This record gives sequence, C-alpha cells and structure tokens, in this order.
Amino acid sequence: MATDAILSVRDLSVAYGQTRILDGISLDLEQGEFLALLGRSGCGKTTLLRTIGGFMRPEHGQVRIDGIDVTRLSPEARPTAMVFQSYALWPHMTVFGNIAYGLKLRGVPKPEITRRIDEVLALLRLDGLADRKVTALSGGQRQRVALGRALAVAPRLLLLDEPLSNLDARIRLDLRHEIRDLLKRLGVTAVHVTHDREEAMVMADRLALMNGGQIVQQGAPAELYDRPASSFVADFMGASNIITLDVRHADDGLIVEGPGIAPARISAAAGACTVSDNCARADIHFRSAQARIEVSGAEARDELSLPGVILQATYPGDSYRYAVQVGHDRFLVDDIRKFPEGEAVRIVLPAGAIHLFPHVDAQSAA
Repeated sequence: MATDAILSVRDLSVAYGQTRILDGISLDLEQGEFLALLGRSGCGKTTLLRTIGGFMRPEHGQVRIDGIDVTRLSPEARPTAMVFQSYALWPHMTVFGNIAYGLKLRGVPKPEITRRIDEVLALLRLDGLADRKVTALSGGQRQRVALGRALAVAPRLLLLDEPLSNLDARIRLDLRHEIRDLLKRLGVTAVHVTHDREEAMVMADRLALMNGGQIVQQGAPAELYDRPASSFVADFMGASNIITLDVRHADDGLIVEGPGIAPARISAAAGACTVSDNCARADIHFRSAQARIEVSGAEARDELSLPGVILQATYPGDSYRYAVQVGHDRFLVDDIRKFPEGEAVRIVLPAGAIHLFPHVDAQSAA
C-alpha cells in the first residue's frame, strides 16, 4: 500500500448473485490526483465508484481513505462526496438550499454555511443565483450546483459519476476544462467515471481502463494512447482499424505480410508481438488519422502498404474520411486530399502508426 495515498483499494470483488462485477481490483490515488475510470457499459467502473463511496458492499477486499479502513462504513460516514449523473438536486429548494444541504446535515454553524456557499458560488460562476430555484437553471448551471454541493463539505475524495453525460455537446466540452481547472486550483482528489475516451483524456491525470471487472491498463493518458498494452486497449483508445497478417521474425524486428500485401519491416517495439511470443499471425491496429492514402509511388520497406479501393468519401470537416476496401476488410482513413470513389489506392502505414499484437482466434478464445 502506498503510504501517502489518499485512497487505497485492495483486491476488491463485487458480485450480483452469481455474476461477478468486480474481480480483484487494486489501485492507489495520491493527494490532488484526478483519476478517470474508463470503459464500456457493463465493465464495472460505476460499481467500483459506488463501492468506494459506500453505496455498495464488496464481498471481498478493502477500501482505505487516509489509511483508515472504510469498507464497512456508510456513505455519510466517509470523507467523500458524490456528484451524480442525474444531478440529484432537490427541485423544491433554491441554489443556496441545495448547496447548504450537506453542511446542515453535518451540523455546520449558519455563519460558516453562508461563508462557504458564497465562496462556492464565486468559484463556480453562480454569483447572484443563490435564491433561484434549481428548476429555473440551465443544465450546465445545475451541474455546477451539484458540484458546488459536493465541494462545500470539503471532502477528502470527490467522486464523479458521469456528471457531464446529460449535457449538450458544447456545454460538455466547456465544463470538462472548467472542472479540471477548478479541482486543480483547489487541490481536490477525484475519481471520475466516464465511457468517453476524449473526456477522460482531457480531464484526468491518470486513466484506469476497465474490462470485464478488471483494470486492464492504467497510466497517463499519453501512455495508454501511444503504448496500449493489448489489442483491447488499442481498439478502445481509437486504433480501431484492425488487419490480421502473417509475421516473420528478423534480426532487427518483425516482417509482416499477407495475400497481396508486400512484406514490411516493423520494429518489435510497435506492440506486444515480440520474438519471445513466437507469434505467426498478428493483429495490426491503426488510427484513421495516422494513415495516409497514395495512388502512385514506390512502396517503402519500412512502411506497410495495403492495396484497396475507395468505396465511400465523406467530409466531416478538416479532412476527408474514406472507407477503403482491402480484400475482405474495410478501413477508415482520413486525408486532406480529395480522391474519387472507386479509385484504386494504397493505405500507407508508417511504423509509428502501427500497434501490433498476437492474433487470438475467436474460436480458440471462446
């Protein structure tokens, strides 16, 4: 256990009946750190957050905050505060009443309540709205009130349960930066649950990507993006174009090739398919924006070239997006140049664009 950790979770397991939701989760969170629990629906991220907050009881494992075992304590007995996806505001109360609610439950004197709320309203740019009913506020303002209610009680650990998912896209983009800036200025330690990869990367210092009730990789956003530890992580982090090719091992790296695809020399550092794996086939992941389209020119031996035909061309903005058929596979590639549909092209992948992992046959993995 990290001695300076605000939060320490050890071997945490949670089940609903016979269904295991969390399977031996362990993590530490230091003072002032912002951690995002990231993953698809059903991966266990919200269950982990609620277990940390005391809303669920684990069947095994331990939750410690500031070195104190809180595993069996109720939510109100923990030094935490939760910001919910649905805001969970009292509709009959004013902004002041909602923010003051937790302070009153804790027996804070009235003058101190007023002082704290004035500070929170100024921090969240809600000045002048103390007497307004929350039903008269915009979605972004309501979310600020929910955040203010949590911050007012000065929690040691702030828990955020997809707090931006109900907001319009533009407001959500703005609040990502506002919340991160605010929590950093206040030195607040936070755990944030989201399924939105970009949101997690913008807001958090560290990501913990979950799948099947386990953390499959954690680290700084750039680490997961640039150095995914598995095919699942690469796919989730945006390298969702996948082609399976044969692999031969060379003295200075790997050579990948396939039917109609010229051999290309790839650095073994491109992924987890190394000489020690002795993998004969590999799944190659790449991002749409890191590939390029060519219609002529010689093929470079240190670049992977995939011959295909443009099936569809669209313009979502900034660049064109092409659906390119390569054999039985179809890939998306972004390019600023305009190419006609039906043109024969090559998708060119520089070595730095490739994430390569041992291929696992779906039937053998089942």
